[in-house]
Amino acid sequence: MRRTMRIPAVALGPALVAVAALAGCDAAFVTAGTLLHECCAMGVPAITASVNETQQREAEAIAAQGACWNIGALDQLDTNTLQEACEVLSAKPDFRSQISQAARDLIDRKGRQRVALAILGNLRKKP
Repeated sequence: MRRTMRIPAVALGPALVAVAALAGCDAAFVTAGTLLHECCAMGVPAITASVNETQQREAEAIAAQGACWNIGALDQLDTNTLQEACEVLSAKPDFRSQISQAARDLIDRKGRQRVALAILGNLRKKP
């Protein structure tokens, strides 16, 4: 059963609640999946950990662009590593800004437009 939070005329599932919460953050700790992409799109500097090999490759690629701080696999995470990363981001606003800009540059935020155009294109092809 999917839990939702109701606000006037909108029902937000857990993932959308998380995305909405990110909008007010100076930085975030997220796993290297969809939420990492949302952080990039919103320019929220992210410390990220992965829960599987696919996410690890994704985190490494995004970190290589300077768009997040990858601290490795979640199941091998040392709390000192996470604490240190949080302290560094907290103490260095210029570093947060650098990650934020690199993250924004990585995601063009035109996905909805591309999906809509693809759907319209497919509809026009049908007899």
